[in-house]
Amino acid sequence: MYFVCANENCLKIPHSRKRKSMTQEDTQLFNLKGSVAVITGGSGALGFEIAGYLLSQQVKVALLARNIEKLRQAADKLQAHGDGCLTIPTDVTQKSTVEEAATQILDKWGKVDILVNAAGGN
Repeated sequence: MYFVCANENCLKIPHSRKRKSMTQEDTQLFNLKGSVAVITGGSGALGFEIAGYLLSQQVKVALLARNIEKLRQAADKLQAHGDGCLTIPTDVTQKSTVEEAATQILDKWGKVDILVNAAGGN
């Protein structure tokens, strides 16, 4: 039994220890295969880990970051997941570089399904 409380009013929610297995419909709902993701801050720790996961799910990933050397290092490490990774040096605080990145991504893959903003700006 779980209890959910708000303002001293509690609801009792029965809990079954048995886990329901996922149906084919459930797995289709979370299938990302063939999607295109753009990750800003792609050479940082968070962006890099997200990119690795998405690539493992057969998502095409565009990594955007300011630091070209860190971007290359991230791309080299991600090559183990296949060739679905595009790296584009981009400063997200500069509109012109974001527009250029968008053009490159759309020219290569024709769409963007997922946007992850992992860039930290000051």
